[in-house]
Amino acid sequence: MKELLNCSLTLRIMGLIGFSLGISTFLLGSNAESIHHDTVIKQVKKQALVYLYGVEREIDHLSTINKAQPLVALLERSYTTHSDIYDFSVIQLRIYDQQSNTVAIYPNTSEKSGKTGKRMGHIKNVGQTNGTPEIFSGMHQFMGGIISHSWDHESGKQRSKTTITIPLSLDSEVKMALEAKLDMDATMALIQSNDDEYEHNLLIVIGVFTLVVLLAIWSVIHHGLLKPVHNLSEVTKSIAKGDLSKRARCHGRDEIGSLGQSINNMAGSIEQLLKDEEAAYLQAIESLMKALEAKDLYTRQHSVRVAKFSTMLANRLKLSKEKRELLRKGALMHDLGKISIPDNILNKPQALSDDEFRTMKSHPVKTAAIMRPLKRFNEFTEIAAWHHERWDGKGYPDGLQGEAIPLLARIVSIADAWDAMTGDRVYRKGMPIQKALSIFENESDSGQWDPNLVREFVLMIKEERLLTS
Repeated sequence: MKELLNCSLTLRIMGLIGFSLGISTFLLGSNAESIHHDTVIKQVKKQALVYLYGVEREIDHLSTINKAQPLVALLERSYTTHSDIYDFSVIQLRIYDQQSNTVAIYPNTSEKSGKTGKRMGHIKNVGQTNGTPEIFSGMHQFMGGIISHSWDHESGKQRSKTTITIPLSLDSEVKMALEAKLDMDATMALIQSNDDEYEHNLLIVIGVFTLVVLLAIWSVIHHGLLKPVHNLSEVTKSIAKGDLSKRARCHGRDEIGSLGQSINNMAGSIEQLLKDEEAAYLQAIESLMKALEAKDLYTRQHSVRVAKFSTMLANRLKLSKEKRELLRKGALMHDLGKISIPDNILNKPQALSDDEFRTMKSHPVKTAAIMRPLKRFNEFTEIAAWHHERWDGKGYPDGLQGEAIPLLARIVSIADAWDAMTGDRVYRKGMPIQKALSIFENESDSGQWDPNLVREFVLMIKEERLLTS
């Protein structure tokens, strides 16, 4: 049961439908087979009645029915000449009166001689007949027709028999009855033969019908339920991961369409809420940047230049417009954590002590902590946290190496170093561009920066100098 519940929704639905179709087709087949049996038996009863009514007409043509001998002769003739077109064979014909006394019978199987077909006269009280009062009262046009089955020990086979009785009228009054005992083996053989063919054809029809229905139902369920549910599942997974741009494809006005629209509305509301929160947080960050600018004007100017050089290199690398914009904003805020660094360390003209340097090295982590709530702008956090990492893995704060350092952080690292060399500080002048270029060229493979990015940066600066010279 547990394994069944763990199956996919498709298997469970199709299994349930297949099981239901199987039960329905089984019941339908059984009912159809029963109707078929009844139809064949009713047809045989009609044939038997036609046969008996034919015997009745011959009896009507007799000059007298008071004598047994003519009646027995007629029964013998009818017995021996009944048509092979009937789906039964006659075992015995009998005429009896209102007291159930046999008037005529053929063949007579009651004689001790054991001979059949011998003519007999008027015999008293040979067997009783059920339904006699109803026949003679005119309540029914015929009686009997119920098939009975018995085992024949001589042949070792099951035999099927029935008895049908019709009234015989004389001077518009029912005075006698004509009874026929019928062998229904041929009828049952016909039913069995038809059953075999019927079951074969039924299996083919049911098989094709079931396959077509299952395919049709699967198509409807797949396109109308399973596919939309899968789409809704993928959308909710994306939303759970923070991608609020995903939307459900809901075209219908059914329950699935309504659910998809609700999910879209929810995602839109969350996205708008986060945008409002991010806008408010960005405003708070801008306030912090202004505070940092008031505290240390150089850091603000330095960040602007780093953003400029980073964007220039991104343009050369043909990064997407979206990436270039993220890089520009991230570079502007990459040193925001310096607002927590004491002024005497931040603007110290002499070399920093080990403790002071450890304090200064904490600014990437602090900047990243400020950026982290901006979940949609993960690149801001990456730039802030890892722009002091080195290509050879000897940087800080996490010792990332090679391409484990995000591309935007590697670009800002180069632009940051370039402006640190060439930019003016209150306690020193920036080095000439040519000297900075020489250092970059000589140390392109030193392990501090991504060598390919450094070479592109150097080419960019040289081309820029030629254009402005």
